[in-house]
Amino acid sequence: MQKTRGHVLRQCWLVWLLSVGAASVAVTFGLQQELLDETLLAMGVIFAFYAIAAGSIAGRSRDVSTVILAVWGGTFGFWAVHWLGGTTVALHLLAMRDVIGTDLVTSMRVPLSIGGAGAATMAVLYLATGCGRVAANTMGASMLASLAPLLPMPTHHAVAGAAVLWHGAVCFSLCSWAYERMALKGSTLCRGCGEDLAGTSGPVCPGCGTVLRAGDESAGMVGVAAGGRPRY
Repeated sequence: MQKTRGHVLRQCWLVWLLSVGAASVAVTFGLQQELLDETLLAMGVIFAFYAIAAGSIAGRSRDVSTVILAVWGGTFGFWAVHWLGGTTVALHLLAMRDVIGTDLVTSMRVPLSIGGAGAATMAVLYLATGCGRVAANTMGASMLASLAPLLPMPTHHAVAGAAVLWHGAVCFSLCSWAYERMALKGSTLCRGCGEDLAGTSGPVCPGCGTVLRAGDESAGMVGVAAGGRPRY
């Protein structure tokens, strides 16, 4: 078990290093060549890469949730521009109705667009993983990234740096989730709360009530067969 966990941990770190390295190269090259559309497309492909990798590590490479994450990231280069345009239009409408000042349209359109796209990605990640920690970390990273355009430095440099940090944080969260799911397989720990269920005599976890599935039984722990009946 220890060797297997060590191998999985090395896989997670490799995925993280490759993802952060690729994001750094993409934004650096994009800044030098002023290739915004291509850089956005590359950012989405990088997200799709580590989403698929995390799903594979977690044993969910064929799950529809992993496919959804891959599609969400792979199409980022196409919908991100429209997301920014929609945010800009919404701000203009608010300015026309004197809800906000016209000066805020220019200064807030990029931060709000980043925050909104991050919130949408957080929702997709939560639906795909069911992990509140992944969702919370994604939302936190998105909120911090949305502040980058407000820093006293060129906006494109600030956003580029924030993009690398965002990918680093989200990839780390996904890899941590994948590692924990893989580490729990074949162990006596509850998949719901992590409590040690060795010797448990019932079909549910006494700590959180999670129904045990087939294959969970170990050292006297009870699982649930495919038909829903307790399996001993």
